Amino acid sequence: MSAYLTGGTALNIPSTEGTGDWHIGGTLLYPERFRVAGKDYVSTNTIFGSEGIFDCTEVLKERGVRVPEGVTVYAANHYRAVGDVIVNALKKGWSWKDSVFADDWFPGDKEKIQLRDFLVKAMPKLLPVEREEITSWMRREKLI
Repeated sequence: MSAYLTGGTALNIPSTEGTGDWHIGGTLLYPERFRVAGKDYVSTNTIFGSEGIFDCTEVLKERGVRVPEGVTVYAANHYRAVGDVIVNALKKGWSWKDSVFADDWFPGDKEKIQLRDFLVKAMPKLLPVEREEITSWMRREKLI
């Protein structure tokens, strides 16, 4: 999957798990502000593969987003979206640990464990310094 919605855009697409941010009106109604992997964010496909990517076409249409007929829109689930936020910031050398909080998007322990497991799977594909940064963040967030 080369292009898909991610970051804050994906975190505002409702999930059945109760995760995410859900400022739907403020985010999803402005497609020009959508964050797209490989365009606005670095591509994390070499790190995460296609894990966590889903067809969100109908969800967007149900929320009033105009999707052209015959077009399929893909998005990162919330675990992948946070992974993308973190990796994007790391690869671009941005400060991120003071603005990314697991509690903001993942309400319960079960969801936090899923986030931790998602990030841990990616560790072998990251640089040592990136692994250290993520591990430090996971400790602070009480994910490990």
